[in-house]
Amino acid sequence: LPGASADNKGCYTGQETLARQQTYDKVTKTLVGLRPVAPVSAGAAVQVGGQIVGAVTSALVSSQLAAPLALAIIKRPHNTPGAQVTVDGVAAVVVELPFVHRQTS
Repeated sequence: LPGASADNKGCYTGQETLARQQTYDKVTKTLVGLRPVAPVSAGAAVQVGGQIVGAVTSALVSSQLAAPLALAIIKRPHNTPGAQVTVDGVAAVVVELPFVHRQTS
């Protein structure tokens, strides 16, 4: 897109809006990782206590991690690592990105 960014300034469209949201702590939703106990589907609602707090954007079963994984956009304060949520009745925990395989001894 011509004019969408200035190559010599490092500027981009929406930069000021994003900076204001971050400065004044107005970012209300973020992309998080989910580790559900069973596979879930993209588009599924993420809930806490029966209230919808977000939606799954993509999901898969990782062959490398041998576990179902998902990405979701979730409202705060439910977007913090360790938060317990449900996705279509399936229990899940919010995890930091990127997904990391941690071996247990």
